[in-house]
Amino acid sequence: MWTLNTITNNYKGDISVNYVVLSGSSVQNNNYPALGDNRTVAINIPYIGIVYFQDIGTTPLGPSKQTYGVLITLNEIQWVYRYEGSGELNVVVNQDGTLSFSSPNGGTIYPINFAGYLNTWNRSYYLTNVNGGGLGEGANVPIGTYSRTIGAYELFTIEWIDASNWSFAIHTADGRYVTVVGGGGKGMPPGANSNDYPIISTATTPGKDELVYFRMQQDGKYVIVTSDGYFWTATNGGGWGESTNEYPIHTDAGTLGGWQGFVLVLPDLSE
Repeated sequence: MWTLNTITNNYKGDISVNYVVLSGSSVQNNNYPALGDNRTVAINIPYIGIVYFQDIGTTPLGPSKQTYGVLITLNEIQWVYRYEGSGELNVVVNQDGTLSFSSPNGGTIYPINFAGYLNTWNRSYYLTNVNGGGLGEGANVPIGTYSRTIGAYELFTIEWIDASNWSFAIHTADGRYVTVVGGGGKGMPPGANSNDYPIISTATTPGKDELVYFRMQQDGKYVIVTSDGYFWTATNGGGWGESTNEYPIHTDAGTLGGWQGFVLVLPDLSE
């Protein structure tokens, strides 16, 4: 047995469960009908999406060995809540619409890693891990935007580092990490120093330069923000490959435009 114990809304607008939770307020489960057990609970966050809480019983999911579980889904992001006995889950909707979770009686919450593909802003091209990863400065451009179809090199695995802050690291096809060189701020080739790529794919462990932030926009696209606050940009909106050596992705944008938007495409799980 589990219950959605407390919902706190710090978002700029009102959210709704079975009724409206006003911005700046907090409600507890004794104020509304019990939410939990075998019911699928939904919280609607305007312009962000609907958060679903699905009881999965004793189905194994996530690293925790606790007996019972609840699958939490917001758009393409998922967490699992594990607990023993009677689970209690607290939910906070943050100012920017992201989520934070806690359990007052010993439950655990984990983000679930997932794999998918990244379209450029016009949905015409996919990001490609050239050679599956492992390319650094002085080699071919590590990340291209020339592919119109998906294959092994277009598959990125997302590893959530801090779910409440929507920060993550990106695996390439061969299991390395994508690195934003210097934390961002690098653009088109500076003449003779054209091998100083903004993004490489040689890291085997995540650190500060491997940390990026995932931000959803109102049009349903996402922007990827570097650890120093720059935006990933698909040059010309996509269509650039290694032969041009002109940085298909650069990291010097401080403001948003069309080329900073990406579309996350999940694999067809029915196949």
